[in-house]
Amino acid sequence: MAATGYVSPDGDARKVSKSGDTMTGDLVLPDDTPDTAHSAASRAYVDARTGTIGGVTVTGTPSAGQVPTATSGSAASWQTPAAGGGDLVTSVNGQQGDVVLTAAAVGADSAGAAAAAQTAATSAAATDATNKVTAHVAANDPHGDRAAASTALTTHAGLTTSVHGIADTAVLESTSGAQAKADAAQSAAASAAASDATAKVSAHTAAVDPHGDRAYADNSKLAKASNLSDLANVGTARSNLGLGGAATLSVGTGPGTVAAGNDGRFTDARTPTAHAASHASGGSDVVSPASIGALSIASYGNVWVPSDHGLISWAFDPAASSTSGTTLSAGFIYLVELVLRQAATISKVHAVIGTAGATLTSGQCLAGLYDTSGVRQAITADQSTVWNSAGNKAMNLLSSYSAPAGKLYVALLFNGTTSPTFACGSTLGAAFTPGNANLASGSYRFCRSAAGQTSLPTSVTLSGYTPDANNVWAAAS
Repeated sequence: MAATGYVSPDGDARKVSKSGDTMTGDLVLPDDTPDTAHSAASRAYVDARTGTIGGVTVTGTPSAGQVPTATSGSAASWQTPAAGGGDLVTSVNGQQGDVVLTAAAVGADSAGAAAAAQTAATSAAATDATNKVTAHVAANDPHGDRAAASTALTTHAGLTTSVHGIADTAVLESTSGAQAKADAAQSAAASAAASDATAKVSAHTAAVDPHGDRAYADNSKLAKASNLSDLANVGTARSNLGLGGAATLSVGTGPGTVAAGNDGRFTDARTPTAHAASHASGGSDVVSPASIGALSIASYGNVWVPSDHGLISWAFDPAASSTSGTTLSAGFIYLVELVLRQAATISKVHAVIGTAGATLTSGQCLAGLYDTSGVRQAITADQSTVWNSAGNKAMNLLSSYSAPAGKLYVALLFNGTTSPTFACGSTLGAAFTPGNANLASGSYRFCRSAAGQTSLPTSVTLSGYTPDANNVWAAAS
C-alpha cells in the first residue's frame, strides 16, 4: 500500500495523511471483528450480517412485493405471497388500500340503535307490569282464597259449642251487656251502703249514751257543759289563777271598778294646752340643743355656716378661697371631704368656677358622692357643657342620697384640653398639704386618684389616693 502527497518526516512512504491523502490500494485489516464503536469493519464481517433477521439468515435477492419467508428455524428466503392465501389480508369487505368501515358495511346496528331498543324494551316491560298489577287489584279473588276464607268465617260465627275451648257460647255475654250488668251491680252496692250508713247515723244520733260517757257524773270534777258555773267560789278561783286585780274587779266608773271600752271618759278628744313657752329659754322645761341633736349658739359662734348659704355642708367657708384658684389635671378623680353633723338628704353638689374650661370631653366630666368606705352613692350627668362657663355650679345628682351623720366625699373628674379653674383654699404644692394636717392615708380631706380615669367607678380604694395640695372648695345641698 503506497501513499502519495505525503512525505513522512522519517521518509516512510507507507503512511497516509489524515486529511487530503488518497490510498492507491486496499486497506487490509488484521482481523474481521471491529473492537470499538468507531473501529473499521471488514467486508466479510458486514456481508455476514446484512442477510440476517433476528439471527435467521435470509438468502437470495428480493423482488418488489416479496417478503422474507422462513424455510427453517435459522434460514429464510424472499418469496411472493400467494393471492388470497396465507396469513396476509388482501382486501376488507371488497375494499383495498386504506379501508374505512361503517356499521352498515359490516352488518352492525347504527350508533344509538341499541340504546333505543333497550329504552323501548324497558317501557314495554313497565307497561306490562302496570297492566298486570291493575288486573290483580281489580280481580275479585286473584289468589282463589277469598271465597274460602269468607265461608270459614261464616261457619265459625254460627258455631255454639267447642269454640275456642268454650263448651257453650250461649252463656257468653256481649260487651255492652256485660257493662250494663256491671253498672247495675255497682249502683245496687252503692245504694245499699248509703242506706246502711244512714240507718247507723240515725241510730247513733237517737241513742241516749252512744259512747257510754254521758252517764258519767262526779261532783268532785267540773262538768264541761257547765262552763265553770259549778265553781264553789268564783273569787277564790280568780285569785288562784293569778289574773291580777283588774280580773277580780267589776266594771264601773267609781273607785274599785274597771272602765269599759265605751266609757265616756275615753272620748275626751281635746287640743293639748299650748306649752311651747315652757320649753323656750327661761321656761320651766327648757329643751337643750343637744337633746334634739342641734348645736348650741356657742358651738357656731358669730360666723357664717353652710345653712347661711342654703347648703347642708361645705369643705370650708368659700370666702377663704385663694385669689387664683386651681385647675384639675385631666384623668384624675379629686375627692373633697365634707362633714355632716346630722343625717341629711343630699340632691346637689356645688363648686365655683372662676375660668371656664375649653374643649371638654363629653361624658368624662363628672361630679358625685362617695361614702367613707369608698362606695359611690350618687353621680351627676355629664358636666362638659356646664363647666365651659364661669360661676357657681349647683350640679343635680341623678338620684338623691340619704346620708347618715358623719363624713362623705364630693368627687370631681375632668377630661379635655383645658381644665376649668375651680375655687380652692391653699395651693402650696404637692410636698406641702396643710389641708391634710394630722390625717392618715385613707382619711385625707383633699386627695386624688391615679391618672387615666374616664368615669366615676362604683367604688374606690381610699387608701390608694394620694394627698393633694389644691384644697378645692366643694359643698352639698
